[in-house]
Amino acid sequence: MPSLNTHPLGRPAQEWCIPSEIDLDRIPSETAPDSEDILLVYSLNSGTRVSDKDQRSPKLLAEFVALASAPPEDILAFARTWGVLKLCIHDLPRSHIPSLPFTDTVNPGNLPGLYGPSYPCYIKRGRPKAGVSDPFSLLLDPDTDPASWAQSFEAVAMWRTFAGEAKAILEVTNDLKRGHRPKEPAIRLAGHRIPNCLPPRFTPTIDEIRKIITDVLNEWICMAGILPWVHLDQKRFLMTIGGQHLFAALALQLVSAVCQNRKMIICDECQIPYTPTKRPKPENRHYCPRCRKSGAVSRHTSRVYRQKQTAKRRT
Repeated sequence: MPSLNTHPLGRPAQEWCIPSEIDLDRIPSETAPDSEDILLVYSLNSGTRVSDKDQRSPKLLAEFVALASAPPEDILAFARTWGVLKLCIHDLPRSHIPSLPFTDTVNPGNLPGLYGPSYPCYIKRGRPKAGVSDPFSLLLDPDTDPASWAQSFEAVAMWRTFAGEAKAILEVTNDLKRGHRPKEPAIRLAGHRIPNCLPPRFTPTIDEIRKIITDVLNEWICMAGILPWVHLDQKRFLMTIGGQHLFAALALQLVSAVCQNRKMIICDECQIPYTPTKRPKPENRHYCPRCRKSGAVSRHTSRVYRQKQTAKRRT
């Protein structure tokens, strides 16, 4: 994966660093009175920088996809290892381009340079509070401790949403490459960001599914702020393609896994992507090293044998 530490003018960009402090917080849910919203709260102070070697690691995407149904503690462990998504007030990566300009209704006093239209977008700042729907009210609340402005937060549920979407994209493309028709729930989850791409009771053709995945990947590229950058390597001008934070690295690996057949495939047992040591045949079932070690191959063989024996007895 290309280096992420680049800038259109050749100056060093914002480092992709792991925040110095990351923890979980729980507040009463706005939508379900008897439940809680679980948040990932992190300091805006930078800690350890993620190295270029780690940014290219195939474990990054594989571990992220596994968070689709993971408990909050696993998401916290991932964030402490790789960093945070830097989700903005729209619950999107802050590198996305805001489509709606902010008005005076969300910018009381018309404070210059603080709440106006911005790229990148604004992250949530302050200490999370129950019942707060206005993303700016935490900053404007006179009871807010100014010291809390040095922290941000994002919902654990949004981490699961993005991880589930990436997993669905990989599942759909994996089925397409193997000549199978993808399952409809995976198609709908993968394409849910594309308006009106799958109306109710609409069954897309294989070509339409490919178009949906193409549009979704382009949407991830836009959200991640992935662009070509020109920078200097000693005395040479070089062009790389990249972004400036964790989500950009995930988007690049996702696109690479879809566009390059040899990169990643989906394990048929645990449905988690992995990098095979050799390119497997598309018609065969694929197993990651963990599932092979746990006996998934023999379990599948026994299951197929029992199904065949049951079918013989019925006939």
